[in-house]
Amino acid sequence: MRLPALPAGTKSAYHKQGERESYDWPICDVAVVLRMDGKVIRQASIAMGWVAPTPRRSAEAEKLLVGKTLNEELARQAAKAAVSGATPLSKNAYKVPVLEAVIRRTVLAAAAA
Repeated sequence: MRLPALPAGTKSAYHKQGERESYDWPICDVAVVLRMDGKVIRQASIAMGWVAPTPRRSAEAEKLLVGKTLNEELARQAAKAAVSGATPLSKNAYKVPVLEAVIRRTVLAAAAA
């Protein structure tokens, strides 16, 4: 099977955040794919894992990024948008701010790739 080549300007980053590197149960993981036109984001995909029974995407955060030039504040706004509807259980609420930070960092890393 052959996968098609990615469009020009496509950048991506992935980060898995765990409590320790000694075992493989992450707190969360985030994958970001950005299609850039120079410094402007034309298309964005943000996928989050280990935050629900199945991986989730954040359409709100993706829409927020499109058509804009990425900077630290925009990445922070996108991360906040991605976690805004989070409904953690009583014992895993600590994951929400961790996820927010990982999203922000991964969006910035994708743009810098």
